[in-house]
Amino acid sequence: MSEIEKLKSAAGILRQVDITDMITNLGIGIAQAQKKLDDNSIKQAIALADPENGFGGKSLLELGFIPAFYSFSYADISAEIELKMRLSTGFEIGGELNVDFTKQGGYSKDKLDYLREDRESKHREEFKSSRGFLTTADNFEELTINSVEVQMNDAVGVINRLEDFGQDIRQVSTVDRASLEVDSAKYKATNISTSNNATIVNSGGYIVVSLPVATATDQGVLAVSEYVGAADVDLNGAGDDFTPTTDFAATFPLAETKNGAGTVTGFNAAENKYYSDAATSTEIEVYFDFDKHDVRLAIDATYNDAANGVNKDNTVMKPILLKLAKILDEDPNARVTIKGYTDGSGSKPYNKLLSEKRAQSLMDWLVENGADAGRITPKGFGEDLAGGSSDPNLTYRKAVIEITSDADYFWFEGGALDHATAASTQPENPFIYLEGDITPAGDYDIVFTSSGQLISLTGGAVTSLADIQNAAVVQDHFSSQIIDNSIYLMHNESKLRYTVYSNQQEEIQFQTGSNSSETFEDSESKYLIDETTNTSTRIKRDSENISNPSAVAVGVSVDARYSRQFSIDVSGNARVAARIVAVPAPEQFTTGISDIYNQ
Repeated sequence: MSEIEKLKSAAGILRQVDITDMITNLGIGIAQAQKKLDDNSIKQAIALADPENGFGGKSLLELGFIPAFYSFSYADISAEIELKMRLSTGFEIGGELNVDFTKQGGYSKDKLDYLREDRESKHREEFKSSRGFLTTADNFEELTINSVEVQMNDAVGVINRLEDFGQDIRQVSTVDRASLEVDSAKYKATNISTSNNATIVNSGGYIVVSLPVATATDQGVLAVSEYVGAADVDLNGAGDDFTPTTDFAATFPLAETKNGAGTVTGFNAAENKYYSDAATSTEIEVYFDFDKHDVRLAIDATYNDAANGVNKDNTVMKPILLKLAKILDEDPNARVTIKGYTDGSGSKPYNKLLSEKRAQSLMDWLVENGADAGRITPKGFGEDLAGGSSDPNLTYRKAVIEITSDADYFWFEGGALDHATAASTQPENPFIYLEGDITPAGDYDIVFTSSGQLISLTGGAVTSLADIQNAAVVQDHFSSQIIDNSIYLMHNESKLRYTVYSNQQEEIQFQTGSNSSETFEDSESKYLIDETTNTSTRIKRDSENISNPSAVAVGVSVDARYSRQFSIDVSGNARVAARIVAVPAPEQFTTGISDIYNQ
């Protein structure tokens, strides 16, 4: 579009705007305000003339109080349409975007739609500016953000790669926040087939393949809903061992004693705590680094918030959460709620979204480790724990698990437990899980389809996770990372949308190679860059959304007893400025009021 055509387009919009009704409605608003002032003044005068409101049988009016009337000394009404055209960045009313997407790497329409679908999100308006870009997990091209180069690291696994890239973006001095959303729905695993207890699940944008872990002891989980009953729990088939009685605190040490040289741990639902022994309990929660939400990395981390004197060690949570995942797999009555939280820094809408991501990520981790997703409810509560503080504080950056089903759980390992003969004669307190020591069989078959591509590793091709990672078909189509007994696969064509937020400047500049953020004419670039959302583009958006510019609502709320002047700001490029003054009530009016009350 030429510069002349841009001017014509803007002028055409101006011709369509009729501001007559705007001014009329604003004037009506002033008239309505004056009527309310008059009504209020009359009520005051009547109250002053009533002897019941006075002293010694005399009204306040008789005692010398003079009612005041309020009226407008002036009322200014204006309405205007303002057109701003920053041709260097392509900003205009009804004009083009400031990025030519047709020149960016031959991206498909679905990727362009995915990049832009959230650009109007409410939390963006809490920042001075924001800008999104789309990329993929195997893109190692340099990207310059406000003159600082960032780049994905091909030397680390895909989970760390995405996390580190986001952290590098946050290190840019003019960037306050950076969020990531992953869309791998098109590439999820289907037609899944495994052998020897290997599992495949789709979770959090990844295809997660897990192999069984060796254990050397018998294990069992007792779910206790009733602590008062005649029936007993038998750990080894040799007779009744103990009765869950009174409450969790009374039953736990008895269970420890009866299991002999083995171990007993437990989940106390009423307290939402995990007991490693009768005297030591732990809150079931995971903490997060600033502006991050991925539990897969957080759960192996220790965080130190020196400014607030807070240290949190997440590494103690992994064995606890693995046990909880087993319970959420084996017990059809088990239910938990995961509550995500943030500190008070940043905006409330942004924090709400971040807290939801934290809760969802912890749910994903539990599902990846065997939990039934239908028994978990994730919720985000934003900065509710921060108590109004806006300071960054590790104390509030966490996801908390609450056991909402009506049962406590006792986890037995080794000792007197014999998984083959252990039993509970009380239906309300069943063993939901009993298993002997596990020796993985090896030689796993791993088969699934991703976006039409068959991944088939059979005939003893897999004896370890490394075999999956090194398979040619995986190398060709996926980025991966091995954590514990699972390998995480993300298809290289999955869509990664990063959004960068700044309160430092209005324009976020991106550059790849020699291409500025206003052209991006390199068709080889693997970055798809959206326009900046800032004050100017919001004005543009608002103007594009005006469907009936004559519909203006004026709201007035004035306490005439205390106000001396007020102004009304009305959206839609209109403004009312008015001033009221207090003047004595007419003498004839006050005399008439007095005569009425003296009759």
